[in-house]
Amino acid sequence: MHEHDESIYAHAHDAMTREETVAMLRYMLEHNEHHIEELESLAQELAKLGMADQAGEVKAAIADYRTGNGRLADVLAGLADQA
Repeated sequence: MHEHDESIYAHAHDAMTREETVAMLRYMLEHNEHHIEELESLAQELAKLGMADQAGEVKAAIADYRTGNGRLADVLAGLADQA
């Protein structure tokens, strides 16, 4: 598993500068990538255990994460264009 950076989460609840907001978005994008890696391992384990339906649902969740990450990447790209 992975550790959460509590300092970044604390900043999310306070007023942030543009740079802090961009840093938080980047962090969340990378954080989600770690979740994807973990979920891929879980899907493989479920498949090995003969739980194909459940493995398929986890794979669908992975696709959702990837869609969300694409949107976050688009936001970051738009922010970079405005800089």
